[in-house]
Amino acid sequence: MVEFYPILAGAAAASGGAREVGNKAWNLMLMARAGYHPDFVPALHHLLHAQSAGKTAPSIFAMHPCWEERDRELDHAYIIASMWNGGNVAHYSGLHPQPRVLIDGLPRRAPWIDLADLRTRGAVVVWTDGDLNSLPESFAAAAAGAEIGAPFALPFRSGEHVLRVGWAVLRPQAR
Repeated sequence: MVEFYPILAGAAAASGGAREVGNKAWNLMLMARAGYHPDFVPALHHLLHAQSAGKTAPSIFAMHPCWEERDRELDHAYIIASMWNGGNVAHYSGLHPQPRVLIDGLPRRAPWIDLADLRTRGAVVVWTDGDLNSLPESFAAAAAGAEIGAPFALPFRSGEHVLRVGWAVLRPQAR
């Protein structure tokens, strides 16, 4: 008999299908209680993969699609920005999955990002420091050729403060 998890009305009714999805939901709830945000699970897997230096994954993962396979099925947007700016843009973008952030334009800060894929798909570059009419030097290598847009002002929700934002678009490039 297949157990029913009310939160999983759309789960597969096949033997083990609902149970497996239910276990994943339970694990995500436990992670949330422990202070981990479930949206960061893919980033954690990518980080662990990058640190494993290509070693074979433990057999416990053998029954699940690998993250590379899951990534190929998803269409990712990219942002090149500081951790704060990029994290806010990704979080409030409303896109699922959330855009990936190339933190500070440095691949070592986001080893899960495939730079070839970023160049193929393009990216949005965002900054709030320095000259808002020119691409920051720190982003130059990752966003060479990005087209700079007109800076804009973003008012704070309270008070008289305004955040001035520079931005650019790195158009998709052919492989």
